[in-house]
Amino acid sequence: MDAHLPDGRLQVISRAEIVAHWPVAALLCPLAFAAIAPVAIRTMPAEQFATLAQLPIYMAHQVEEHANDRFRAFVNARLGPGVLSAEAVAVINLPGVWGVILASFLLGAFVAPGLALIASYLSVVNALVHLAAWIVLRTYNPGLVSALVLLLPGGLLGIVFAAAVPGVNAAHHALALAVAVAIHVAIVAHVKARARG
Repeated sequence: MDAHLPDGRLQVISRAEIVAHWPVAALLCPLAFAAIAPVAIRTMPAEQFATLAQLPIYMAHQVEEHANDRFRAFVNARLGPGVLSAEAVAVINLPGVWGVILASFLLGAFVAPGLALIASYLSVVNALVHLAAWIVLRTYNPGLVSALVLLLPGGLLGIVFAAAVPGVNAAHHALALAVAVAIHVAIVAHVKARARG
């Protein structure tokens, strides 16, 4: 990525800087979405707005989860140093979350409304994973509060709105749930593989 310095020279933003600072975007983008939400909610169908809203909702959750590298430190403290790398966290959250939610929104808008369910199920599954970790470990895990306060209700609301669209059926729900679960299973498999060495 490129950015211009005040004197007009071009500065290249490195991959390492993106990996280190992506949670800043997760903090700022929900604020930008809040600013345009009054227009979007008046011009978009409710199910599309609810799907697109999964992105800032998830980003707000990511601030609690990943600011100051909290989640990676939490995982590595339990499973071993270096099990979860900063690069893996960035890949999981940028294309793996932001990209999937945006793809779900676009697929729901232009291909089949039922595909919009992927974004909402991704939020719900992640919230349930945080809840399960809290129950099993009996301790706070980074992202738990926002998962229960934002992701779970936001995802369920997105499911309700998308489910009300004509043509959305049980197969769409099953596919969306399968995609959301598969993403989380892939993350767990990666972490376990790294933990085994």
